[in-house]
Amino acid sequence: MGTRRSPQYQHAKRVILVIANIVMALFLVLLFSWWFLNHHFNGQVEAQYTNVAQRALKTTVPPAARQDLQTSHDRWQWAFTDHSRQVWQHFTTDWAKRQERAKLVTDLYADKDHYQDGVTSARLNTIDQTLLQEKNSTVYQDQKNRLDTVQVWFQQTTDANTFIQKIYSDYSATKVVPTLQ
Repeated sequence: MGTRRSPQYQHAKRVILVIANIVMALFLVLLFSWWFLNHHFNGQVEAQYTNVAQRALKTTVPPAARQDLQTSHDRWQWAFTDHSRQVWQHFTTDWAKRQERAKLVTDLYADKDHYQDGVTSARLNTIDQTLLQEKNSTVYQDQKNRLDTVQVWFQQTTDANTFIQKIYSDYSATKVVPTLQ
């Protein structure tokens, strides 16, 4: 015949099982929360891209969305997986590079109808090559159009300076007043 366990033993066994189930449930809730946090954060960051694989940011990344992501990152970075950290790093890098490219083009303008002094053909070519790093075609085209405007102004100024220098050197050499022809 089997031996029957004492009531204290049966009670202790039930308490241990209840405690083990509670600990297991807490562990599962924490594990699910951790997974959800990372999944949700990655989804929020990836929502700022039109194409995540190519790392093409949306045409406009709203400042409020970026600030919310930064706040979430600062608050929960200790709980993020390596993948979440990598996704965030890619986003901040892509966004910062876009801002730098936009600043390069903006810095060419003195105002809406003039370009800055000190613009050179080499600088324009360098910025033109830099703009090719933009993966969003709409943003690229907008920045390229602004750059092309400055390039046209610069070329017109260069052509005018060449023409004026030629006229002036002819006048200096011959002292004949130039005509409109």
